[in-house]
Amino acid sequence: MTLYDSSFLIDYLHGEPAPVEYAETHATDQAKTIHLVSYEVYLGELHKSGEPDFDAVSAALDWVTVVNYQSGQTSRHAAELMARLHDAGTPLGTIDGYITAAAWEMNETLATRDADFDTPAVRDEIDVDLV
Repeated sequence: MTLYDSSFLIDYLHGEPAPVEYAETHATDQAKTIHLVSYEVYLGELHKSGEPDFDAVSAALDWVTVVNYQSGQTSRHAAELMARLHDAGTPLGTIDGYITAAAWEMNETLATRDADFDTPAVRDEIDVDLV
């Protein structure tokens, strides 16, 4: 199973070849994302030229399930993860840290286009497919 990051999904929506090919190759895997990532993707619609088309985003990403994954300890796990990454000298931004914690909690591979996730410290915590 795969957890998709906003950088991946936004590039997929733009028809970038690598994410499209990756999604097609992993079509039999369960595709997931979290609400925070979904929100980032919809916000991306606001930064394109022309009127945002939220319905088109929903239709194009109907193969991805937005999951409610949070446990009672998610916020703590995210903060502890951020502390470990900071100590390793490779801190992540707040949202990226939370996404990493979600992948860790769900034991999912994170598919992303964001090189910030491609560090030994992050890879010690989760599986990352940098596409």
